[in-house]
Amino acid sequence: MREVVAHLTLQQMRLGELLDGLPTMLRAGRDLDRGIRDLAARRAARSTDAQLLELLRASIDSRRTNPSVTAMESLTDTMVHAQDIAIPLGRDLPMPPDAAAAAATRMWTMRWPRPFPIKRTLSGFGLRAADAEWRAGEGPAVEGPMSALLMLSTGRLIALDRLSGPGLPSLSSAVGR
Repeated sequence: MREVVAHLTLQQMRLGELLDGLPTMLRAGRDLDRGIRDLAARRAARSTDAQLLELLRASIDSRRTNPSVTAMESLTDTMVHAQDIAIPLGRDLPMPPDAAAAAATRMWTMRWPRPFPIKRTLSGFGLRAADAEWRAGEGPAVEGPMSALLMLSTGRLIALDRLSGPGLPSLSSAVGR
């Protein structure tokens, strides 16, 4: 969870911090996900819990993004990673359905960085939100709250039990549950 919190603070890095983290990113080569993961792990290891929380709180009103990152990636990161923290703690953290729909749409339409590998599997199912105007994919229907569909669209299977529909058994098998 400390690394997830650190990850959420990376967009607030100043030029000196970015330059300091450049070797970490270069070691990752073309694997952007690995570079970001390693940079977050490095920040978490060098920071106390109090420092990480201070960095996270300082980012609340910020609209700053790193180069090539749009506000949609920031929205997605915040909503999904907040769940990554809340779910293991047994906390219920409601997600606004319209915001989750906007984030999921971005996940389904992005070309770079590469879409999550699960998108290929999910595109064979007709995902439908029960609480927002949102649909994706074609095939057997899988329905549920937009928050669960966003988590699924980002490769998180933890919300499968909140979904239903005739396509769910096949989807569960396809994602290797």
